[in-house]
Amino acid sequence: MHVTVPKVALEKLLDRCAVAADKKSTHAWHSRLLLRAAGRKLHVAAASADAQAFSSEDVSDEVTAGEITADAKDLCARVSAMPEGDVRLEVKGSMLMIEAVGAKRRFMMPAMPGSDFAAPPLPPAGEGVALPVADLRAMLVVRDAASTDTTKSNVNAVKFSLDLGVLLTAATDGHRVVTFTRATDAPKGAKLDGMLSLRSAMILAKAIGGAAGEVRIWANDGPCVVELGHTTYRFQRPDGQFPYYEGVIPKTRATRAVFSRAALVTAFKGIDLSNKVGTKLTLSAMKLSLHCESPEEGSADDDVFLLGFEGNTPDPFGVNSEYALKALTMAAEAEAALAPPPPPKPEKGAAATAPPAPAPPAEVVMELAGSALDAMKFIGSGAGWTLLSVVMPMRI
Repeated sequence: MHVTVPKVALEKLLDRCAVAADKKSTHAWHSRLLLRAAGRKLHVAAASADAQAFSSEDVSDEVTAGEITADAKDLCARVSAMPEGDVRLEVKGSMLMIEAVGAKRRFMMPAMPGSDFAAPPLPPAGEGVALPVADLRAMLVVRDAASTDTTKSNVNAVKFSLDLGVLLTAATDGHRVVTFTRATDAPKGAKLDGMLSLRSAMILAKAIGGAAGEVRIWANDGPCVVELGHTTYRFQRPDGQFPYYEGVIPKTRATRAVFSRAALVTAFKGIDLSNKVGTKLTLSAMKLSLHCESPEEGSADDDVFLLGFEGNTPDPFGVNSEYALKALTMAAEAEAALAPPPPPKPEKGAAATAPPAPAPPAEVVMELAGSALDAMKFIGSGAGWTLLSVVMPMRI
């Protein structure tokens, strides 16, 4: 194999696939990248236990066909260490040579034949469902509520669906439930029903990064396939049935209070003594009083004034401070993910465009139902409507 590629293009190509490699795996192939040259293209693939990636890049010069695999982490590091300009990849026996064209820098790294590498993922039949990248990026923020216990695959996961133009994602660790709901412009009749392992959700979030435009998704009970530009990702569906989380979400609420999210975050951070103790909340028609107490560190109190109130005044209740702050952080991430990108800088001599209108302040809606559950909803300011809701156990 012999191929010459600009360093910038090669770095991007390797990074798009390296996110799917499992660099900590002891399996011979899961931590490696496959390089395959054919025609005027360089193809790169990665395959781990639950994720695969495949991408390609056009090259200007004719290549010598061939394939080889190399450790993903080492390969990316060595290409990154190359000076700007073209980089030549060439197989010499059992070694892969990485050489800067027109410079003396050269690396030789051990490699393995690519004949036994897993076949790269191919898009399934059909057109899939096109979604804005911003929608996908925002829906993945719920992953922070998924269980980190990999032995419980049904909750070490993110559930997502699309039906009647509404995108819904959910995650739970058995202690709290977080759901994200958003209206989309998906074609009429478009449907999705899939699950991503927590690791797959993290891979996909990293792969999206700051990209714009659209992604195409295939997901109906089997593996989830995502096509992002020239890169295809395939994620295995986790084993087990996702918990019936709808059963713990109250259908009716007796109390509804509206707050500024920034004020609520400031209050929770300001009084929380250890970030792991419960916070007692006392709600009235005018304000929410927060009380936090620790035998070792004493107590703290604060008030947050309401923007709106409906319903009955409930008895004092409590929430897990850590869960509440994480939920507030998720809401901020979801809103940021949906925000339109900043306008491009005007060219020299061109008239400056007017700055975009400021977004309305984000709000938090806290809804109470009886004495068993506390539900918080975070309403962002993106196009359409967005709802990130959290249901967690009450504690006094």
